[in-house]
Amino acid sequence: MLGGVKLYLARLNAGPLSEVERRRSDEIMSYSINLEHVGDILVRDLAGMAEKKTVRQIRFSEAGEGEIVEFYRKTIANLELAQSVFLSRDVGLARRLAEVKIEVRRIEERSQRPHLERLQAGQPGILVSSSLHLDILRDLKRVNAHIASAANPILWKTGELGESRVTSVREGRSDQIDAGR
Repeated sequence: MLGGVKLYLARLNAGPLSEVERRRSDEIMSYSINLEHVGDILVRDLAGMAEKKTVRQIRFSEAGEGEIVEFYRKTIANLELAQSVFLSRDVGLARRLAEVKIEVRRIEERSQRPHLERLQAGQPGILVSSSLHLDILRDLKRVNAHIASAANPILWKTGELGESRVTSVREGRSDQIDAGR
């Protein structure tokens, strides 16, 4: 289906379009590509992990399972928000979607810490389930990043989106980082 959207837009772009129409067409193409990437992550990566979990009879702790379910629910809510942003082009919603991307990154980081500590401690039986748990979180974060991209054209237009979130790049600094730190 998304291939059909891309083909239609390519044909549409070959014709005479105003600058506004061309930009919107580019936004639709970008959003379609991002949704296609989401589908790839779901089908190739997350579905593969679900199969691995089933085949190897891997069990998550109740808390770990709850964490994944909550992250999944947040992802669905973010997709709904992204659809609203894409259709309405509302700047306030676009800002919220951009904030959600940061929130998702923080959720993943908070969840990673205890798993990495258990892995470093070498707790038996944890290696496989923690690795799988971390892989699922990573891929859900990737899905959220693709979803959040729906806000980019709107925030770019209002001047609220920079080329990079790296502070030194935005401020023109070129500080070196000591590798020993």
